[in-house]
Formats: sequence, structure tokens, C-alpha cells
Amino acid sequence: MFGDYGSNKGEDNKGKAVYGRLGWESKTVYVEANGHYASDNGKDITYLAVFDGLKGSWGRFGAGYHLKNEKPDGLESKSNSIVSAFASVNLSEKANLYARYDHLTDYNFSDIGDYLPIPAKLYKARFLIAGLEYKLHKMVKLSPNVKYVFYGNPETGEKPGGDFYFNLTAMIQFKSVFGK
Repeated sequence: MFGDYGSNKGEDNKGKAVYGRLGWESKTVYVEANGHYASDNGKDITYLAVFDGLKGSWGRFGAGYHLKNEKPDGLESKSNSIVSAFASVNLSEKANLYARYDHLTDYNFSDIGDYLPIPAKLYKARFLIAGLEYKLHKMVKLSPNVKYVFYGNPETGEKPGGDFYFNLTAMIQFKSVFGK
């Protein structure tokens, strides 16, 4: 696919991108690779991602790698990459246990996805979330979970303390009045 990259405004013949995605899915396996190359405001941007997942009556598992490289004209390029894995095990028809682990491989993040503000420009961060999801109703789920951020600088050996969070997440689905 070829299209705009600069914004969601009308076409201004700036900020073009080439996008691509290739995936395969069976009853138990999902594999995908996608990426794009764009040029916007004097900056070349490359994004690549790969993901592989397994699913079954027991639950699901997946792992992925994401890389974003930005190269401003005349300046050094900055890369951000992350390795992420998750698992969800079905305990019953109404409950499942889940866990996710993210490992940042670069120092260029100011945060890791807006779900935790962390000083990742100073330390390589690793993030773990684990919880229990319970369906109270077909349209209501509650999920008590814990998050822990590990910090470290492998070049200096410095390992400051981590950050621990406890959350109670709720998901409420609403039916649409416009269709099924």
C-alpha cells in the first residue's frame, strides 16, 4: 500500500509511506510480519514488526519483536525496539490467568506505550504484568493485576529499584443501537 504518512488531513503531497503486511493463520497458529517506510518533514522512518501466536482450548501464547528507526536529515538515526511475549491460560469458562513481559532493547524510549511513565532514556527497562480476568457477565469483565518495571544499565551494572503497581481493570461492552 502507498499513501499519506504526515497526518490525517487532506492530501498535501508530503509525507508519503509504503506499507506492507504478510500474515498466515490456521486454527491454532498465527504468524504476521508488517512494516512501513516513510519520509516526513525531513525524517526517514522505518517500522518493522513480527509476531507469532498459538491458541487452543487451553488458552493462547504469543511473542513479537518491534523496531522503529528514525533518521532525520543530517543527523544520527535513533532506533527503538522491544521484544514482547504474553500467555493466557484458561482456568474455566469465566476466568483466565495472564502474563506479559516486555524487554526494551534501546535507551531511546521516553515511556513504553503510555501505560507506565518510566525513565527508559536512562535505563534499559523490562516490564511484567500478570493478572486474573474474570467474566462477571457476558459484557462485563474484571481484572485485578500487578505491574512491575525492572530497571538496569548493563554498561555500568547500575540497577536502581523497580516500580510496582496494583490495578483493577474493568471492561464493559455496550451493544450498538445501529446493528447486530
